[in-house]
Amino acid sequence: MLLLFGVVLGNTFGDRFMSPIFMVYQHSELFVMYSQFLNNTLGKPLWLHGTKTKFNSWSFPPPMKDALTVRHSAVFFTTNYSFAQAVGPNVACVSLREKAKVLDATSDYSGAEQLRQEVASHALASRLINVNQEYWHNGWKDGSVLRMAFQDPQVHKTLSATVEQQMKLVRLDRKVVETMVLQNATRGFIELICDKARALGYDALFGYEIDRHSVSNSVLKQPWLAVLRRSVVSDPEWIS
Repeated sequence: MLLLFGVVLGNTFGDRFMSPIFMVYQHSELFVMYSQFLNNTLGKPLWLHGTKTKFNSWSFPPPMKDALTVRHSAVFFTTNYSFAQAVGPNVACVSLREKAKVLDATSDYSGAEQLRQEVASHALASRLINVNQEYWHNGWKDGSVLRMAFQDPQVHKTLSATVEQQMKLVRLDRKVVETMVLQNATRGFIELICDKARALGYDALFGYEIDRHSVSNSVLKQPWLAVLRRSVVSDPEWIS
């Protein structure tokens, strides 16, 4: 089996930009810097999660999407209702504990840089444009960092080899398999980011994600929160 990023491949706030005002806190040995946007959400039931099924408590890691999809260890939230509902018709709201240690990658340059260096230490991730210093830091503000970008021939070779391998295992059209492999590679890259952030001592990671679906022919950015530990988020309260 081919391993990619350590896994087997098988409108409350809308897109408002962060404020230039930052808040700095100390959590044990971690100093964290929050944008005003993130700071204003702490302890408030503003974070939303869309899903196809309802439940009473969060599971870490969350259930597998299906047998062919890379499993995430984090649970993801946004503050935009329509963006959350696009994932599933049932939308839960939660609050993020005020004492949570969050890496705000949009404003904490030092923390985000440390995370970049950890991610870039992975052999395949080091070949992605995503870990370029300028691309990485800008990408947390516009969402592009969460979408794999590459020109390196070795990445093409690895993905192509994975497609060929999967073609032998599943009876699907090649285009479907190619899409599946790229999506799984992206999920694997996000999982790598989350694993490294957790290892650095963070409870959650904040940035922005690209949204190409909420408005036709438009590319937006939406707030994106990856919760890495169960203890820092409240139980789901279903609002739809």
